[in-house]
Amino acid sequence: MKVFLDKLKRYGKKYAVALIDFALSFSLWMAWASVYPRGAITNVRNVSISTLGLVFSGVMTACLILSGIYYILWRYIGVRDLAKLFVVSILANFTGAVVVNLLFYRMSYWFLVMQIFMFTLAFIATRIGYYMLYKRSRKTPDLPNERNVLIIGAGEACGLLLNELTLNNIYNYNPVGIIDDDRNKYRGSIMGVSVIGDRSMIAQRVRELHVDTIIFAIIDIDPEEKAEILQLCTKVCGDVKVVQRFYDDYQKTNLKIRGVTMEELLGRDVVNIENMRTLDYIKDKTVMVTGGGGSIGTELCVQICLNSPKRLVILDNYENNAYDVQQMLLAKKYPFPIDVEIASIREADKLEYLYKKYSFDIIFHAAAHKHVPLMETNPEEAVKNNVGGTYNLLYLAEKYNVGRFVTISTDKAVNPTNIMGATKRVTEKMMLAFAQHGSNTIYSAVRFGNVLGSNGSVIPLFAKQLEAGGPLTVTHPEVTRFFMTVSEAVSLVLTAGSISKGGEIFVLNMGKPVKIRELAENFIRLNGKEPYTEIPIKFIGLRPGEKLYEELLIDNDQLKKTDNEKIFVEPQEVVDEKDLYEKVDRLNAAARVPDPKAVADILKEIVPEFDHRLNEK
Repeated sequence: MKVFLDKLKRYGKKYAVALIDFALSFSLWMAWASVYPRGAITNVRNVSISTLGLVFSGVMTACLILSGIYYILWRYIGVRDLAKLFVVSILANFTGAVVVNLLFYRMSYWFLVMQIFMFTLAFIATRIGYYMLYKRSRKTPDLPNERNVLIIGAGEACGLLLNELTLNNIYNYNPVGIIDDDRNKYRGSIMGVSVIGDRSMIAQRVRELHVDTIIFAIIDIDPEEKAEILQLCTKVCGDVKVVQRFYDDYQKTNLKIRGVTMEELLGRDVVNIENMRTLDYIKDKTVMVTGGGGSIGTELCVQICLNSPKRLVILDNYENNAYDVQQMLLAKKYPFPIDVEIASIREADKLEYLYKKYSFDIIFHAAAHKHVPLMETNPEEAVKNNVGGTYNLLYLAEKYNVGRFVTISTDKAVNPTNIMGATKRVTEKMMLAFAQHGSNTIYSAVRFGNVLGSNGSVIPLFAKQLEAGGPLTVTHPEVTRFFMTVSEAVSLVLTAGSISKGGEIFVLNMGKPVKIRELAENFIRLNGKEPYTEIPIKFIGLRPGEKLYEELLIDNDQLKKTDNEKIFVEPQEVVDEKDLYEKVDRLNAAARVPDPKAVADILKEIVPEFDHRLNEK
């Protein structure tokens, strides 16, 4: 009985609507039959007009039920649904006419046309009427705290957004206008809301209409153009939102409104790693990630696991972070082992033990000392870790026939002005030297700039300073840096590893450089504050080893393209290995003493372009 009641509740409304459509069709049939001129319907068999109408309407209603239109949610009816109603109505009526003609009558074409026309008109009108009544019943009454909203983009997302605000306005938004760069849409309207200008008029409209919130409602747009518009919005409005599209279980498009991210303000792609293409070279391989507990190492581990390795080994000298990454991945119940090894890359003996234990197929080397000011005051540690540790890994990779070795480099290795950057440039040269051996190992390096939100980066620092009430500290008003999201950087690192033939330094397209001052201003605005007035920004001067801008490329003119538009390759450099390692040996000896001045001098010998800037105040 309960099952019957559940089905009745589930399907009762649908069949009730179908019954109404049947009655509507039969009524129209009888009305037309009573007023139509004699001779328009030829009686082939002795059947009454009413019986004929019942057969026609029954066949027509059965066709409507079979078409599935009664499963459409009329409260969310759209243009596509109306088009479907129109087509289904015509086909259902035509099918009913065919059945009637074959069994009983020969109908006049005009009679059939008028029946189809009137029923289709009434059929669609009932749905639109229900939609309008539902909207009116759900309309939120005007409230004193209603927020005026300016919408960016007069496209499909805008229509869906306005429909949702009409039906279920939990945000208490009052749309007052739409901005769109398409001049053909100017002075047009969507659901009663007018298009009132292009992006150049955003500031003016915000003032005139007392806008409280701006909602960016363009789904498919170039990230850089999106960033440009969002930056305009954040400068004139303290509350900027973005519409994001998603699909429900029935693949119906839905929208949600969320805050703007820093990645969007910088115009960077946010990579959906769930949709990332499979990298076959990782599948069924034993992979080690050094520095696997760091921000870049963690993302490497996450994306590697999506490509079904045989085993993942997380190497780090800080056990807490490595353990957290392992537990996060184990919770996903991958069908392969995920191991943690606590070790320093400086320990050659421990590394050799691990190489023998696991027989690595692929190594991603992300472990490094990367903090520029700290390495300026501890240059010997930068050498021991970045140079000595990397050499250990490179040497053992060749000795134990590791298939691929990818080392993570940095934009600070290009024309370096600090100890950290110079040591990373030395690691690039060492990688090139090993690649010249012609061994079974494919060596490569991937160079990119700052990663948003990574350990030691500027965004976490800004967050802590903002939480404390400010000020946000910036070294210099004109200092610029390249930024990339961690998911984007790592996905490109993995892709670069797949196309390496050996001895390449891959350079990632970091887009346009960003002024840290502007980054700080945008960060403050994203948090609902006004820079300089509510939250101050303090310029503290360049720190030791820092420069105003970073460089990714040594020679732009000679940069080679790859099949991936975001990955480039520097021309391969021939390294004098004997000279390199004679100097590296002296460098390591100076680091062991330690002798900071000798370390800097020998780095200058290995990297002639090293222009050490102390930036003393």
